[in-house]
Amino acid sequence: MIRLYEVYQKRNRSCLVFVLFIFIVLLFRLQEIQIKLLPELTSLRYFIVTDFPNHSALDVDQTVSLPISNRVSSLKSVKKIRTSSIHSESSVQIDLQFGSKVSEFKDGLYQLLFEIKESLPIGVNTPKLSERSEYEQPFAEIVIPKSKNRNPLEFDYQLRGIIETLERISGVSSVSTFGDEKANILISMDQHYFNFFPIKLRDLEFQIQTGIQNGSLGKYYGAKDATEIKFQSEIADQFTLKQFPIHLGNGEFFPLDRVSRITNVPSGRNFLTRWKGEECIYIRIAADPKHNPLQIANQIESVVNENQGLKGIEIISSSASELKAQLFQFFFFFLISFGMALFFSYRLYQNLHGVIILSVSVTFTLVLFLHLLLLFSVSINLLSLSGISVGIGMLFDANNLTYYSIDTEWRKSEVLERFEVLEKGIRSIWTSLVSSSFTTIIVFLPLLLYVHEWREFFFDIGFCIILLIFCSLCSSIFFVPLFYLSLPRVVSKYPLPSKTFSFLVRFRKIVPLILNKKSVWRYSSLLGFPVLFFLFLYFPKFLIYPEPLPVGKTIQLFPKQMISNKELEEVLFRLSNACKTKESNLNLLVLPIGGKKTNSLTQTVTPFQIKVWGENHSWECLAKLTHFFPESKWTCKIVDIPSEISKSLPFQSQDHLTILNANWNLLVQFYEKIKQTKQSFSGIFSYEPKQIFMEFLTPKKIPIGMEDSDPDEFRRQILYANHAKYLGSIGLGEKEDLYLSTNWKEDFVMKKKNSNQNDSTQTFSFTKSVPYEDVYDKKVETIYEEYKRESGLFYLEWLGGMSQIQDLLQEKTNGFQFILHSRRDEIVNFFTTLSSLLLISFSFVYLLLVAIYESFRKPFLHLFICMIVFLSVILILFLLVSEIHFGHYIGIVIVLGISVDNISLYDEKWREFNSIKNSEIRNTKVLNWIEKPILLNSGTTVFGLLPIIAMNLSGMEFVRSIAISMFVGISVSLFYFYTLYPKLFAKNFD
Repeated sequence: MIRLYEVYQKRNRSCLVFVLFIFIVLLFRLQEIQIKLLPELTSLRYFIVTDFPNHSALDVDQTVSLPISNRVSSLKSVKKIRTSSIHSESSVQIDLQFGSKVSEFKDGLYQLLFEIKESLPIGVNTPKLSERSEYEQPFAEIVIPKSKNRNPLEFDYQLRGIIETLERISGVSSVSTFGDEKANILISMDQHYFNFFPIKLRDLEFQIQTGIQNGSLGKYYGAKDATEIKFQSEIADQFTLKQFPIHLGNGEFFPLDRVSRITNVPSGRNFLTRWKGEECIYIRIAADPKHNPLQIANQIESVVNENQGLKGIEIISSSASELKAQLFQFFFFFLISFGMALFFSYRLYQNLHGVIILSVSVTFTLVLFLHLLLLFSVSINLLSLSGISVGIGMLFDANNLTYYSIDTEWRKSEVLERFEVLEKGIRSIWTSLVSSSFTTIIVFLPLLLYVHEWREFFFDIGFCIILLIFCSLCSSIFFVPLFYLSLPRVVSKYPLPSKTFSFLVRFRKIVPLILNKKSVWRYSSLLGFPVLFFLFLYFPKFLIYPEPLPVGKTIQLFPKQMISNKELEEVLFRLSNACKTKESNLNLLVLPIGGKKTNSLTQTVTPFQIKVWGENHSWECLAKLTHFFPESKWTCKIVDIPSEISKSLPFQSQDHLTILNANWNLLVQFYEKIKQTKQSFSGIFSYEPKQIFMEFLTPKKIPIGMEDSDPDEFRRQILYANHAKYLGSIGLGEKEDLYLSTNWKEDFVMKKKNSNQNDSTQTFSFTKSVPYEDVYDKKVETIYEEYKRESGLFYLEWLGGMSQIQDLLQEKTNGFQFILHSRRDEIVNFFTTLSSLLLISFSFVYLLLVAIYESFRKPFLHLFICMIVFLSVILILFLLVSEIHFGHYIGIVIVLGISVDNISLYDEKWREFNSIKNSEIRNTKVLNWIEKPILLNSGTTVFGLLPIIAMNLSGMEFVRSIAISMFVGISVSLFYFYTLYPKLFAKNFD
């Protein structure tokens, strides 16, 4: 290194220009730094969603879910297949094996979906493949209240403008809206029309759909120019629809409005789109995860601010807010830590020379770190910020130690050249710098290189810490000597003032008096039993990663019976008022469930969801308000709105037991057996089988007196009574959807026999206008709202309370199968792997120290001291915290690096003063040299960690656990620095 430092002295300006050039290059590359919400993690879960309109859950299960499941099971790398079948919809969940080739799986799946479409029943929609659930939180959500005195034309124009502007933002993948649907046109047929007019519904449909059509018949090539022949639709608007002639086939016709009532029907989805109890326009924005979320969020905010003509427009949620909060907290804690570092350095050196050099060195260390981020294409995201927040506190340590060593040599030297002073100062701490830096790097490397399920999730965290440690090492070797040489000294060569650190002399005298052999044994005997008893009572819970708190709750509501919009509006109004009374800051967002719009019009209320954001007390309030939706009328399900970190976590499931059987009825009997057991269980079923009744109509072989009847006509009349038939769209400008229904009056086709009757098997009966009893045999059977399968078998899933339910699983008869998944086993396997990797890392660290010291004995003693620190920190953490997870492991690993740094530095100075034979004097000399930089580094790090520990902010649970471990570890390391090191070195290092 002496030649490099000689160049520093001879070509000082050139070296400074080169370093400055590195900084300037970064300014031009700042835009290339990748900022994302989350790293690019390989998805191992996929969903196939298939719609089968107007079919029961049983039909969907048998004809859609099961065939798709059987075909998908033939693909490679498939670990588990689960299906969920509800009315009109099939969902197939596919979990892949860890380490699967996802691209190969996707290619096979796309080919399979293309082939299976032909084997599915007629009427099944195209299967859709997605990587995430339908209810996942979008990137941003915007609401626009519908003012009662608004101008509809101007409002629609401004709304279209803002949607088009949002769609043009780079990185926005889709923009969908709710609450802006136009009114539908409904043709309600008189049920008695066929008694007077010999025409059937399918003929009526065909004539209306033909009248809607328009288009081109092609070009006609005459003698001169070519002429295109185009025909116009007969039905252009609602007026022409009423006058549209319906032909009977015998030359006679009549206008459509003669046998029907044509009305505008408002969209039920508009009614169910509400914010703060009032109807609104809701805009959902999805973004490409590969784009910068901060830029997308800023552009969305600019668009909203520029469109204040839409009164009340606001952004109610944004995924980028989590990243913004993390960045703000990171810079806040960094400034505190950096400020404390400069304060302590000034107190140590008593001049601005050291403060300026350390400030500039840390700045250029960050510049080098950002260059490496660009080189390795590592993004700044919610996970990597955790690693940066931890590693940033260690940037000051190596730089400060280097400056202190060089400055000490400069004060002692009289005849050495300045570059020789630099080389001597670096050489005196070289072993400490290299051993501590590479110890931490080596401990993290196996975790990043070993292939395991959590590798991708933790990779950015560990890799950022490694890069920061490496940059700190480079800065202490290259930048600090250069700036020390370049910045002229304005103070003379004199020792540091002794009064500033005079308390250390008194402290070293007190420590042996307090911690002698008798006092240590006395304290151990007094505290040993209480500590063990406390650990027995409050042993901490082990986790892989702290459970992130959800950002809100969603109540999903599905109607069980006919509910009018007026009745629902009253319920929502009371709900909103109750929330405002109990929680003044609680705002509810009501949205229909599903996509933007489907071509269907039913009499039943559209399933909807209620979303709320807030703290735990708000969620509890919302849970209490579910009594507004009684179980007799609604199927209610409360779902968490996950944070962005939750989305990136591997499947960290809880204890659950899967009960499988090929016979659904036996599975339901098992469920009833559990429910009827008087024993109180701590667990629950993930879903409960809920009965509904179905009337099966079978055509009679010889319909008496109905030889000329048309069963297809009866089916259409029954179907269109509750589900209007979509015919198409009409209108000159903005199109309106046209529907056909056979339910003109309240007692059309189906009606309740008696509202007070409880016989659910006879809930509906047909009027005499549809004499179905003469044509069909009726059979009432019990089916269920939802059917679930795993690997082709029906299943129930029990969550929690394994010990209580295992007694009921002794007899594996009647085809029952039980699959037990223990979260405890998953956590034990994770920490077993972690411990194995740590032992391997210690082996590599030992070999590294052997190569540095050219000794087998000395590295063993160094690692022995590290193990004492390691075990002490773990014991204290067991007493202080209620949960132990990977964050504490990272903190302990960093503390091991600090311990190796302290031990190596102590060893170097112990060898430097080997001419002193008296061990007490020798220890005093060593402590006089090293305790000041060690205390400065420890104090700087601890005071930087205190705000993180004291301010228990949301989203900082992982970083806070690292900070707690580092705080405990640094305190323990300092304790052993004054008590254990002097004695061990006096006995074993001569």
